Amino acid sequence: MSYVLVVVFLIIAIVFAKKADKYEKKKYIYISIIILSLMAGLRGVNVGIDTQYYYEAFTYDFPRSWQFTEEGFRLISRNLLLVFGNPMVIMIIYAFITNFLIIMRLWDFREKCNFTNMIILYICVYFFSTMNIMRQFIAIAIIFYSTKLLEKRKYLSFAIIVLLTSTIHKTSLLGLLFIVVYFWDNLTAKNKLLLFMPIVGVIAIVMSYVINYEMNHITNYFNTDNSWGNFNIPYVYRVLAFCISLWLSGIIKLKKNKKIYGEEKKDRESDKNIEIKIFIKIYFMGLLLASMGMFYTNMTRIGLYYLIYELLYWGYLIKNCKNSKLNWIIILVYALYVFGIEFVKNGQGIFPYYLNM
Repeated sequence: MSYVLVVVFLIIAIVFAKKADKYEKKKYIYISIIILSLMAGLRGVNVGIDTQYYYEAFTYDFPRSWQFTEEGFRLISRNLLLVFGNPMVIMIIYAFITNFLIIMRLWDFREKCNFTNMIILYICVYFFSTMNIMRQFIAIAIIFYSTKLLEKRKYLSFAIIVLLTSTIHKTSLLGLLFIVVYFWDNLTAKNKLLLFMPIVGVIAIVMSYVINYEMNHITNYFNTDNSWGNFNIPYVYRVLAFCISLWLSGIIKLKKNKKIYGEEKKDRESDKNIEIKIFIKIYFMGLLLASMGMFYTNMTRIGLYYLIYELLYWGYLIKNCKNSKLNWIIILVYALYVFGIEFVKNGQGIFPYYLNM
């Protein structure tokens, strides 16, 4: 019965998202966000591997010194408990923040990307994870939504938000690399050459900081050794789908051994092509980091800050490029596999699903 309940809730959320897309009405997308947020926020204490630990932390004021160590997360949670006096309300608020920020950021791209398809991918690939690694997804949602600042070249404002978000989950410092991606395309060839080494240095410092101050998490990641025996076929399919889609869509063509994006431009690329380039770069960064998950199980989580861009990438392809239906089928196979495997193996611990009421 719990399986049916989950599917029904998610289908209703998708239906309202489609109505929002069709009629350009935000009220429908708000309904979709509320459905997903209540579904995640009202989940039972044992729904999700980490849920019981969050309830324990909120109820008993973080009794384990080594767990959820970021002071920002603790401070916000303590104040929310003082205001509402109920840990379940905190879970609902965090679920709403996550779903609202991610979905509203997708809504920003509704004219350039297929919104309904992006919502389907989000629900199939990521939604169950938001009910497990909740704290990291709050950080992912904040950074993802804040990337709109980078489009306006407000790099300092974005950097400040990333630093503040690191008090919720320190791995969010990897979000600083978004600045490099967005800033790089605005540089001349000369400036790129001059700034290459300083940028490499900044990246090294960020990576060092994450490793040193998030050592407990990193240690856990690398202690969980998958070995070559657990070669991740779904991940390989995900990478192949990305590569094949580039070719099918004609985004990347080879002409006289020169790589170009979309239609050939002699003087400069259009804003549209620059945008898809950013999607491609960030998605590729996510796939690259996620590849470590084939050897160390939880390392895939580090790549989530960038993998979220696959929603924009596939949404763009499906709306703008040739072979859109074929591309949709290719990624939908992966999405339905991820969604279905949760029903079979229950890797996120979502089932049996029940409401904490």
